[in-house]
Amino acid sequence: MSCTKRFLVILGVAYLVCGVVLIITLGPPGLTRKYRDTYKDDHERYLEVSKSDAYKLYAELRPLAQREGLPQENVIEKVYREHPGLALPQSALAAGIAFVDEYTQRPEYVQEQRRMAWFGALFDWLNTLTVLALILRFAPKPLFAMLDAKIASLQKRIDASAKARADATARKTAAQAQVDGLDEDKERLEEEGEALLARVLGDIHEEAGEAIEQIARDGASRKQEEEHRAFLHVKEDLVEKTLDLVAKRYREGLTPESEAARLDRFLNVLEKAE
Repeated sequence: MSCTKRFLVILGVAYLVCGVVLIITLGPPGLTRKYRDTYKDDHERYLEVSKSDAYKLYAELRPLAQREGLPQENVIEKVYREHPGLALPQSALAAGIAFVDEYTQRPEYVQEQRRMAWFGALFDWLNTLTVLALILRFAPKPLFAMLDAKIASLQKRIDASAKARADATARKTAAQAQVDGLDEDKERLEEEGEALLARVLGDIHEEAGEAIEQIARDGASRKQEEEHRAFLHVKEDLVEKTLDLVAKRYREGLTPESEAARLDRFLNVLEKAE
């Protein structure tokens, strides 16, 4: 016989022995035959009343009524007022409540309930120990394997989280360095911009001064040119008028020689005026 089969046989035998011992010492899980034979009618009446809808509704309202100090009659009236279709008559419910209270306070009933509570608790412990023995015998390897896989998964997630944290720190450091570099570049560009602006403004002022001087010189030249042009125009007018006058006097009998002499004198005067 293999170790596994031997373990299962031993465990099964131990479970059966413990269960038999519990049944022998504490009796069956339910009411004993002796109790059922002795209190058969009372117990049947107890079950009939306690399982009725009217009693269940009363049991739900009873704790609240006890806290508020309401009489039992008021609670029963409230039950039938809110649920008028109940099968159990109102008078029968009041008598049933009194019987249930008296029946559940009997020492035999209390002792029987205590015995069943102990039997249920010990049997629960027996089942728990049996399952625990099976787990300790068969579950360690797969359980440990599952735990190892879970631990490895958690460790992997922890490592990934640490790596992500380190990457985030490195990116933050690089970004901070870039920000610091941007501040330095900003200051340098501001200084270069101010120097360039000053140089451009100086060139503009210099060019503006030269332009103003050129304009002044051009203005003076234009003024002299305009004055010379006006003088020539006046000279032409005077020459034309003199020629007209010479022609007129010539027609009137004056000699050309005399008029030519006058014209030469006039031209000499104009040349001196220039």
